[in-house]
Amino acid sequence: MVLKIGHRGASGHEPENTMISFNRAIELGADMVELDVHLSKDNQLIVIHDETLDRTTTGQGKIKGKTLAEIKKLRTKKKNQPIPTLPEVINELKGKVKMNVEIKDRTTAEKVAELIKANKIEQKVMVSSSKTHGLRIIKKRIPSADIALIYYSTKTTWGLVVFAFFTILIFPITKKIIVWRAKRCQAKYINLFYIFARKRFVERLHAQGFQVCAWTVNRKKLITRMIKNKVDGIISNYPDRIRL
Repeated sequence: MVLKIGHRGASGHEPENTMISFNRAIELGADMVELDVHLSKDNQLIVIHDETLDRTTTGQGKIKGKTLAEIKKLRTKKKNQPIPTLPEVINELKGKVKMNVEIKDRTTAEKVAELIKANKIEQKVMVSSSKTHGLRIIKKRIPSADIALIYYSTKTTWGLVVFAFFTILIFPITKKIIVWRAKRCQAKYINLFYIFARKRFVERLHAQGFQVCAWTVNRKKLITRMIKNKVDGIISNYPDRIRL
């Protein structure tokens, strides 16, 4: 069975990382919703992808430069939605769907681990990151946690394209790096940018005990290809397009 994972909720239909996006993903049959967290100036966990407010909200500047009270005055540019905190999202989604929480750094990891333990949802959450040190903190604090190494996230789409191009050129080396990093943080899952989720590589990762999710897979033909490549999960802006 392939996990249907809503990328930032059902972000192809609703504003990303909002309550209406997460609930829409559930309505569309998602097994899990993926979301991102950053820390505010006053150390509150804010659910938003970018490190700045500019792209998706009515505000400007870095998340870490704003307090929770300041952020709560803002809305998303699309559909005028509030920016949620991670405690609010957990309260809304707990018992409804599993969550994939992407962390950005060491400090975020500490706060996320505390919140997961406080809510007793250790078995209902996957914690993912491209930063192994943050994942190691999660694993130390919550030994039973499902850890997912992301390969690889960048700040911009163009950055990802350039990075992917060069890493494909040295793919034999890239594969070794991915496995080494995953073992280093005791990952159960490896969440691959879809161009790396080739059938033979997926088989190799399975043979070494890893499960593989591919992101961000939106086109129906590409979804079909990922299923044929036997990935364990598909992360998509359109979870309703994942037909098994």
